Amino acid sequence: MKIMATIEADGNELNLDYRRLMLSFLKNALQKNNPELYNNMYGDGVTKEKNFAADIRMGYVKYLSDCIQLTNNEFVWEIVTPDLLLGIDIYNALLGVRNIDYPAYKGNKIRLKKIRMENHKHYDGNSVLIRFCSGICVRKHIKGEKDKYFFFDEEGFFEQLLCNLKIQLKDSGINDLGDFGLEAVEAKRVYSKTFGIIIPNSVGRFRLTGSNELINYLCQAGIGSRRNNAFGMFEIIG
Repeated sequence: MKIMATIEADGNELNLDYRRLMLSFLKNALQKNNPELYNNMYGDGVTKEKNFAADIRMGYVKYLSDCIQLTNNEFVWEIVTPDLLLGIDIYNALLGVRNIDYPAYKGNKIRLKKIRMENHKHYDGNSVLIRFCSGICVRKHIKGEKDKYFFFDEEGFFEQLLCNLKIQLKDSGINDLGDFGLEAVEAKRVYSKTFGIIIPNSVGRFRLTGSNELINYLCQAGIGSRRNNAFGMFEIIG
C-alpha cells in the first residue's frame, strides 16, 4: 500500500538533511499516537529492518551551503509498505498529527495538510523498466568498521545488493531470488546528506528482472539500504 501526504512549510527554506527531518516527523507521530509500535520499531537497542520505503518529492529546489530553497512551500511525502497493518498504523499515527506545527529549520515549521492511502497496483511480467524516485543506496555494513557505499557502476554493487536483499526478504515469505537482476539503463551518481553524513547513491532508470511475486513485493517495499530514510523507492515506468 502507499501513503501520500502533503506537507506544508511556513517558509521556503529547509535543512539539507530533510530526510532526517521527515523521519523525525514520523517518529514523533508514532510516539504520540502509537507508542507500542514506536518502541517496536525505534526503541532502545532495536536494529531490525523497517518494512517500508519513502520518497520526498519537492520539485525544483535550489541547494545552498546549509539549506535548500523550495520553489513551492508544499511538497509530497510518500511511504510504501507491503505490510497492510503497518501501513494502516502509520497512516493513523500521521492522521493524529495533521495540522500540528513541527519545528524544521531556523524557526521554520512544517505540518501535515492532507493524507490519503492508495492500494498497490499489481504488475504482470518478469521484467519492468523502473525509475528510482529517491535513489538506490547499497551499503556494506560490518560492525566496528566504516560503512562502504556502492554506486551503480562500481565493482561490487550487484553482489552487495544481493546481500542486502537477502536480509530484506528474510521475513517476506520469498525465499528464492531466482533470476533477479538490476541493470542500469540511464543512471547517474549522486550524493545526499542524511543524518549528518554524505551518502553515495544512484538515481535514474533501471531494468528490474525477477519473479512476478518479487517485483510486486519490491514495488511496495523499496530496494537496497536505508529505505526508511527515503532511499530505494521506485516507480514502474514501462
